[in-house]
Amino acid sequence: MIEETSEGKDHASRGLLMIPPIKKVGKIGVGVMGSNVAWACVVNGIETYLYDQDPNQLRRAVDRINGWLFDGKLPETEAKEASARLHPCGSLEEAVVDVDLVFESVFEDYAVKKKVHEEIGRVAPPHVLQGTNASSLLCTPSRSIRSP
Repeated sequence: MIEETSEGKDHASRGLLMIPPIKKVGKIGVGVMGSNVAWACVVNGIETYLYDQDPNQLRRAVDRINGWLFDGKLPETEAKEASARLHPCGSLEEAVVDVDLVFESVFEDYAVKKKVHEEIGRVAPPHVLQGTNASSLLCTPSRSIRSP
């Protein structure tokens, strides 16, 4: 939910919005790039809900992320805490139902990304922010995607 604080009133008058801290992220598509994003979230204290349409990819992502967490670069206590913030989900809906931000890293095809964002828009709460990871596509808002 976008909040207006005393500071936000000044931002609002300039056309800017105050976005509350992101505490929970839904991560859709967890290949190597998606796994990197999920790792960055959990090591920074963000509960992260993972979903991939391929259950084997989801399992590999959890193993990959835990491998990075427990590679000795983090104190073991921090690695365990970060790992506990990693939540593999059996459905897209489960991954987005109670989050602040949904971030997808699916196949680099506009139609695929659009379909994923439309599904997120159908099942996520209205306040959820949606983001994409695209390296070769121009990302512009889509009128077919629900906005709050």
